[in-house]
Amino acid sequence: MSRFIPTLLLFSILFLSCKSDYEKEVEKSKKITVRLKMERLPSYDSLYNQIISRETNPNSHDPILDSLYQSTQEITDLLDSLTIVVEKSDPTGERRDIGKSLLTTSPSGLRLTKGANSIHEYCLEIIKDANRKESLKKLFAKYRGYLGSGEFNLVFFSQSSTSFILMTLTGLKNDLIKATYLALLDKNELTTKTVRPHNKGLASTLAEGISISFGFAVHL
Repeated sequence: MSRFIPTLLLFSILFLSCKSDYEKEVEKSKKITVRLKMERLPSYDSLYNQIISRETNPNSHDPILDSLYQSTQEITDLLDSLTIVVEKSDPTGERRDIGKSLLTTSPSGLRLTKGANSIHEYCLEIIKDANRKESLKKLFAKYRGYLGSGEFNLVFFSQSSTSFILMTLTGLKNDLIKATYLALLDKNELTTKTVRPHNKGLASTLAEGISISFGFAVHL
Protein backbone atom coordinates (compact mmCIF):
# COMPACT_ATOMS: atom_id res chain seq x y z
CA MET A 1 0.00 0.00 0.00
CA SER A 2 2.85 2.35 0.85
CA ARG A 3 4.12 2.26 -2.73
CA PHE A 4 0.86 3.83 -3.96
CA ILE A 5 1.04 6.78 -1.57
CA PRO A 6 3.37 8.94 -3.76
CA THR A 7 1.11 8.34 -6.77
CA LEU A 8 -2.00 9.27 -4.79
CA LEU A 9 -0.30 12.40 -3.52
CA LEU A 10 0.68 13.34 -7.06
CA PHE A 11 -2.88 12.93 -8.33
CA SER A 12 -4.17 14.95 -5.38
CA ILE A 13 -1.80 17.79 -6.12
CA LEU A 14 -2.71 17.75 -9.82
CA PHE A 15 -6.43 17.72 -9.01
CA LEU A 16 -6.15 20.64 -6.64
CA SER A 17 -4.01 22.61 -9.07
CA CYS A 18 -6.50 22.24 -11.93
CA LYS A 19 -8.66 25.34 -12.09
CA SER A 20 -12.34 25.09 -12.89
CA ASP A 21 -13.84 26.81 -15.92
CA TYR A 22 -15.42 29.34 -13.58
CA GLU A 23 -12.07 30.19 -12.00
CA LYS A 24 -10.52 30.57 -15.44
CA GLU A 25 -13.35 32.89 -16.46
CA VAL A 26 -12.80 35.00 -13.35
CA GLU A 27 -9.08 35.34 -14.13
CA LYS A 28 -9.77 36.17 -17.77
CA SER A 29 -12.30 38.84 -16.81
CA LYS A 30 -9.82 40.43 -14.41
CA LYS A 31 -7.11 40.58 -17.09
CA ILE A 32 -9.47 42.13 -19.64
CA THR A 33 -10.65 44.70 -17.10
CA VAL A 34 -7.07 45.77 -16.45
CA ARG A 35 -6.54 46.27 -20.20
CA LEU A 36 -9.79 48.21 -20.53
CA LYS A 37 -8.84 50.53 -17.68
CA MET A 38 -5.54 51.28 -19.43
CA GLU A 39 -7.18 51.94 -22.79
CA ARG A 40 -6.58 55.37 -24.28
CA LEU A 41 -9.91 57.13 -24.72
CA PRO A 42 -10.72 60.21 -26.83
CA SER A 43 -11.59 63.52 -25.20
CA TYR A 44 -15.22 64.08 -26.08
CA ASP A 45 -15.33 67.05 -23.65
CA SER A 46 -12.83 69.03 -25.71
CA LEU A 47 -14.64 68.25 -28.95
CA TYR A 48 -17.99 69.30 -27.50
CA ASN A 49 -16.56 72.60 -26.24
CA GLN A 50 -14.92 73.19 -29.62
CA ILE A 51 -18.26 72.80 -31.40
CA ILE A 52 -20.12 75.03 -28.94
CA SER A 53 -17.48 77.78 -28.96
CA ARG A 54 -17.61 78.00 -32.76
CA GLU A 55 -21.37 78.59 -32.91
CA THR A 56 -22.32 82.20 -33.52
CA ASN A 57 -26.03 81.74 -34.14
CA PRO A 58 -27.96 80.36 -31.13
CA ASN A 59 -30.78 79.27 -33.44
CA SER A 60 -28.42 76.90 -35.24
CA HIS A 61 -27.52 75.04 -32.07
CA ASP A 62 -28.59 71.40 -31.99
CA PRO A 63 -30.05 70.56 -28.53
CA ILE A 64 -29.35 66.86 -29.15
CA LEU A 65 -25.65 67.65 -28.72
CA ASP A 66 -26.35 68.93 -25.21
CA SER A 67 -28.48 65.89 -24.41
CA LEU A 68 -25.75 63.54 -25.63
CA TYR A 69 -23.00 65.35 -23.74
CA GLN A 70 -24.96 65.55 -20.48
CA SER A 71 -26.13 61.94 -20.73
CA THR A 72 -22.60 60.68 -21.32
CA GLN A 73 -21.31 62.60 -18.31
CA GLU A 74 -24.15 61.35 -16.13
CA ILE A 75 -23.96 57.69 -17.12
CA THR A 76 -20.16 57.44 -17.06
CA ASP A 77 -20.21 58.97 -13.57
CA LEU A 78 -22.82 56.36 -12.59
CA LEU A 79 -20.63 53.61 -14.03
CA ASP A 80 -17.68 54.86 -11.97
CA SER A 81 -19.80 54.85 -8.82
CA LEU A 82 -21.16 51.36 -9.47
CA THR A 83 -17.66 50.08 -10.18
CA ILE A 84 -16.46 51.32 -6.79
CA VAL A 85 -19.43 49.74 -5.00
CA VAL A 86 -18.96 46.39 -6.77
CA GLU A 87 -15.22 46.33 -6.05
CA LYS A 88 -15.80 47.04 -2.35
CA SER A 89 -18.58 44.44 -2.11
CA ASP A 90 -16.34 41.64 -3.36
CA PRO A 91 -12.57 42.16 -3.56
CA THR A 92 -12.12 38.54 -4.72
CA GLY A 93 -14.18 39.00 -7.88
CA GLU A 94 -15.65 35.53 -7.50
CA ARG A 95 -19.12 35.99 -6.00
CA ARG A 96 -22.23 35.56 -8.16
CA ASP A 97 -24.77 37.39 -6.01
CA ILE A 98 -23.44 40.95 -6.33
CA GLY A 99 -25.07 41.78 -9.65
CA LYS A 100 -28.50 40.56 -8.63
CA SER A 101 -28.65 42.71 -5.51
CA LEU A 102 -26.93 45.83 -6.87
CA LEU A 103 -27.82 45.99 -10.54
CA THR A 104 -30.51 43.63 -11.79
CA THR A 105 -33.61 45.33 -10.39
CA SER A 106 -32.20 48.35 -8.56
CA PRO A 107 -33.02 51.94 -9.63
CA SER A 108 -29.34 52.46 -10.47
CA GLY A 109 -29.27 49.38 -12.66
CA LEU A 110 -32.36 50.44 -14.61
CA ARG A 111 -31.05 53.99 -14.91
CA LEU A 112 -27.79 52.61 -16.26
CA THR A 113 -29.24 50.56 -19.10
CA LYS A 114 -31.79 53.21 -20.12
CA GLY A 115 -29.15 55.93 -20.06
CA ALA A 116 -26.68 53.89 -22.08
CA ASN A 117 -29.38 53.17 -24.65
CA SER A 118 -30.24 56.88 -24.88
CA ILE A 119 -26.61 57.68 -25.66
CA HIS A 120 -26.60 55.01 -28.36
CA GLU A 121 -29.77 56.45 -29.92
CA TYR A 122 -28.48 60.04 -29.75
CA CYS A 123 -25.32 58.96 -31.56
CA LEU A 124 -27.27 57.12 -34.25
CA GLU A 125 -29.33 60.25 -34.85
CA ILE A 126 -26.35 62.61 -34.95
CA ILE A 127 -23.99 60.55 -37.10
CA LYS A 128 -24.56 61.01 -40.84
CA ASP A 129 -21.37 59.41 -42.17
CA ALA A 130 -22.11 55.81 -43.21
CA ASN A 131 -18.73 54.45 -42.09
CA ARG A 132 -19.00 56.00 -38.65
CA LYS A 133 -22.56 54.76 -38.26
CA GLU A 134 -21.36 51.26 -39.10
CA SER A 135 -18.52 51.62 -36.58
CA LEU A 136 -21.08 52.57 -33.93
CA LYS A 137 -23.23 49.53 -34.72
CA LYS A 138 -20.20 47.23 -34.46
CA LEU A 139 -19.20 48.85 -31.17
CA PHE A 140 -22.58 48.04 -29.61
CA ALA A 141 -23.12 44.67 -31.28
CA LYS A 142 -21.75 42.88 -28.20
CA TYR A 143 -24.76 44.07 -26.18
CA ARG A 144 -27.07 42.23 -28.59
CA GLY A 145 -29.86 44.80 -28.47
CA TYR A 146 -30.46 44.44 -24.74
CA LEU A 147 -29.72 48.06 -23.85
CA GLY A 148 -32.75 50.06 -22.79
CA SER A 149 -34.51 47.44 -20.69
CA GLY A 150 -34.07 45.40 -17.55
CA GLU A 151 -33.24 42.45 -19.78
CA PHE A 152 -29.72 43.84 -20.15
CA ASN A 153 -29.20 43.58 -16.40
CA LEU A 154 -30.67 40.08 -16.25
CA VAL A 155 -28.39 38.81 -19.02
CA PHE A 156 -25.16 40.52 -18.03
CA PHE A 157 -25.40 40.86 -14.24
CA SER A 158 -27.86 38.51 -12.54
CA GLN A 159 -25.73 35.32 -12.53
CA SER A 160 -22.32 36.74 -13.41
CA SER A 161 -19.17 36.77 -11.31
CA THR A 162 -18.12 40.08 -9.80
CA SER A 163 -15.07 40.15 -12.07
CA PHE A 164 -17.29 39.73 -15.15
CA ILE A 165 -19.54 42.55 -13.95
CA LEU A 166 -16.55 44.86 -13.49
CA MET A 167 -15.37 43.99 -16.99
CA THR A 168 -18.81 44.81 -18.40
CA LEU A 169 -19.08 48.11 -16.50
CA THR A 170 -15.61 49.22 -17.60
CA GLY A 171 -16.15 48.15 -21.20
CA LEU A 172 -19.53 49.86 -21.40
CA LYS A 173 -18.06 53.10 -20.09
CA ASN A 174 -15.32 52.99 -22.72
CA ASP A 175 -17.82 52.26 -25.48
CA LEU A 176 -20.10 55.14 -24.48
CA ILE A 177 -17.18 57.57 -24.52
CA LYS A 178 -16.05 56.31 -27.94
CA ALA A 179 -19.60 56.51 -29.31
CA THR A 180 -20.04 60.07 -28.03
CA TYR A 181 -16.75 61.08 -29.58
CA LEU A 182 -17.72 59.53 -32.92
CA ALA A 183 -20.99 61.47 -32.94
CA LEU A 184 -19.37 64.77 -31.97
CA LEU A 185 -16.60 64.22 -34.52
CA ASP A 186 -19.19 63.72 -37.23
CA LYS A 187 -21.08 66.85 -36.16
CA ASN A 188 -17.87 68.85 -35.94
CA GLU A 189 -16.84 67.98 -39.49
CA LEU A 190 -20.29 68.79 -40.83
CA THR A 191 -20.12 72.28 -39.32
CA THR A 192 -16.52 72.97 -40.33
CA LYS A 193 -15.62 73.96 -43.87
CA THR A 194 -12.14 72.47 -43.67
CA VAL A 195 -10.94 69.56 -41.59
CA ARG A 196 -7.95 70.61 -39.54
CA PRO A 197 -4.82 68.39 -39.81
CA HIS A 198 -4.83 67.75 -36.05
CA ASN A 199 -8.13 65.91 -36.46
CA LYS A 200 -6.16 63.04 -37.95
CA GLY A 201 -4.56 60.35 -35.78
CA LEU A 202 -6.86 59.15 -33.03
CA ALA A 203 -9.87 60.82 -34.61
CA SER A 204 -9.41 59.14 -37.98
CA THR A 205 -8.75 55.81 -36.31
CA LEU A 206 -12.04 56.04 -34.46
CA ALA A 207 -13.82 57.24 -37.57
CA GLU A 208 -12.63 54.32 -39.67
CA GLY A 209 -13.84 51.82 -37.11
CA ILE A 210 -13.46 51.20 -33.43
CA SER A 211 -12.50 47.64 -32.60
CA ILE A 212 -14.66 45.77 -30.10
CA SER A 213 -12.91 46.14 -26.75
CA PHE A 214 -13.73 42.84 -25.12
CA GLY A 215 -15.45 39.55 -25.68
CA PHE A 216 -17.37 37.53 -23.13
CA ALA A 217 -19.70 34.65 -22.56
CA VAL A 218 -23.21 35.59 -21.51
CA HIS A 219 -24.61 33.94 -18.39
CA LEU A 220 -28.32 33.10 -18.48
